[in-house]
Amino acid sequence: MTKWCPSRVGLALLLAVATLPAGKKASPLTAESLARHGPPKMDPGAAPQPIVIPDSGSPEANLNQLSIALRKYIAGSHSLPKDFDDFLAKSGVQPPPPPPGKKYMIQGPVVVLADSSSK
Repeated sequence: MTKWCPSRVGLALLLAVATLPAGKKASPLTAESLARHGPPKMDPGAAPQPIVIPDSGSPEANLNQLSIALRKYIAGSHSLPKDFDDFLAKSGVQPPPPPPGKKYMIQGPVVVLADSSSK
């Protein structure tokens, strides 16, 4: 049986590390590489793409779809719109018409129906 020799283990490790291929050095960032690989640019002056919510025939389903669109808007903008009209203007959502005598309102992170006479 042979004796264990720490110098041999060290030499073997040194040879193993020395023979590993050198990693590819990352190239410096350029404006072109940032434009190609960077996050999408948000142009605050550009009009949002319209998001049409089709009328499902069910007020509850319409409210659910509008609430989902509202939550997506809140998550993307990190802000709560001041009212439903502000939400429509900033998000580009085109809602189905509310039932007669009703209007859409925002309560927290959901869209609800209210009497059109109420403010």
